[in-house]
Amino acid sequence: MSAPTDFDQWSREDLIARIRQLEQMQPGASPVQPAQAKPSDQPKPTAAPTPKKTQRPFDFSKYSARHVALKVAYLGHKYSGLQAVQAEGVETIESHLFQALVTAKLIPDPKVCNWSRCGRTDKGVSSFGQVFGVYLRSNLPKDSPEAVEWTSPDNRANDNDDVDDKPQPNAEQLKRPSGPVPEEQRIRTHRAESASFSELPYVAILNRLLPRDIRVLAWSAVDKPFSARFNCTARRYKYFFPAERLNVAKMRQAARYFRGVHDFRHFCKVDPTKTVNYERTVYYADVFVRDTEDGLSEASDEAKPAIGGEAGFDSDPTQMYVFVVKGQAFLWHQVRCMVAILFLVGRGLEEPEVVLDLLDLSRHPLGSGRPNYDIASEYPLVLVDCEYPEGTFDWQLEAGPVPEKDGLNEFRLIDAVWSNWKQRELEATLSKSLIHELALGLGTSVDNFADTLAKDPRGPKYVKLMQRSRADSIETKIEKQKARQAQRQTGDQPEKSLASPGSAAGQRKHKQPSPVSEAKQLKKPKITSE
Repeated sequence: MSAPTDFDQWSREDLIARIRQLEQMQPGASPVQPAQAKPSDQPKPTAAPTPKKTQRPFDFSKYSARHVALKVAYLGHKYSGLQAVQAEGVETIESHLFQALVTAKLIPDPKVCNWSRCGRTDKGVSSFGQVFGVYLRSNLPKDSPEAVEWTSPDNRANDNDDVDDKPQPNAEQLKRPSGPVPEEQRIRTHRAESASFSELPYVAILNRLLPRDIRVLAWSAVDKPFSARFNCTARRYKYFFPAERLNVAKMRQAARYFRGVHDFRHFCKVDPTKTVNYERTVYYADVFVRDTEDGLSEASDEAKPAIGGEAGFDSDPTQMYVFVVKGQAFLWHQVRCMVAILFLVGRGLEEPEVVLDLLDLSRHPLGSGRPNYDIASEYPLVLVDCEYPEGTFDWQLEAGPVPEKDGLNEFRLIDAVWSNWKQRELEATLSKSLIHELALGLGTSVDNFADTLAKDPRGPKYVKLMQRSRADSIETKIEKQKARQAQRQTGDQPEKSLASPGSAAGQRKHKQPSPVSEAKQLKKPKITSE
């Protein structure tokens, strides 16, 4: 038997020749074919990507729209105010509302929905009863007299300016509507549900899309001319604060001086881009122990129980109090400025009559601005209620009568609000318990803590409000604003000599002592200029 051939040493040409020789020796043999790959080894053909279905734009022309008022509550602590802004990534209450309305296809665009608001709240401020007016998609028949047409951006209502230049009506004028109440308004009660159709469940739709700290409480059909801002007859605010070592009795006395018609230019932040009337009517202002205010706000002063004990101080420094103020309209930061002055009175740094001094323009240098002081924190401030002429609304939680077995909207609403309260109440309880534990460990009491905080040794000598340097006057601010506008148009440098008599700029060369920072309880001197 011959040795096996070593094909490894053969060249390619020799191997091909040998294969052909063997094929000729076996006539019936089929030629050797290259090895075929198994079907499973062959690459699978790449399937063409399935084109995504393009969503057809929602056709609002197929539906009617109606004018609706929304009552909304929100905790504003983590939001940058109420009004939507153009800057990307800035969260506001309205930006979330607009996003929910557009997502739910209730409006085609915020610019054409005739949006109006009762009042603009600043960053960190909350509301329990803000009112918005808006055109919403509806199940109304298109030929219904209540149906409206989407507005154009050019003719929509201008409610962005929340400062009124108009003279303020007196209390008697505000108690009655400006004209006869339309018949259509008087018979509004559930008319949509009795007209053989069921309206969209606006509350349920929006609350599913909104954050849990923004809740739509109810909706109501309103008349076509309705404006959430201009139809409002009164707004009520509350400002919460702990008793600590504040003389709450003197704070109440000072708060009552705000009542009536006054020029509040020394209790607001001036916006030089707007020419405004600073006269406002305050219907009532008072200080109460928390949770007693709602039953006593409209009562006579004689019927209200005294607060603060004989010395004017509450025996429990952790007891919560509330400042309540109601007026037809308010200036920018007006309530926070009012509270700042009340805190100075409560700490014994000013007398209650300082409110009268600030309200009386004759007691201030001619052409001067308000004395420099820090405004109160925005966190405890709440727009509680917005009042309208009787018969304006027929508030509804559901689109129609709620079956006994259903009621999911009400449950979800209460669940969201309750969860918010529970979380924050637990945090407050833990913090309060820590204070008591710390007092126990130091062998002292919470009362002594309050006394220590009231005598902060770090602040400089207090400067009385009427002796402080002042912000620029309104006229000077307007002139400076005009100079800045002219500079932007021409590129020239603005004049730097504009300063009001007694303003911070005018007095800087005399090295006037800096006023105390009230908002930080005498921690360091600070001047807040507008």
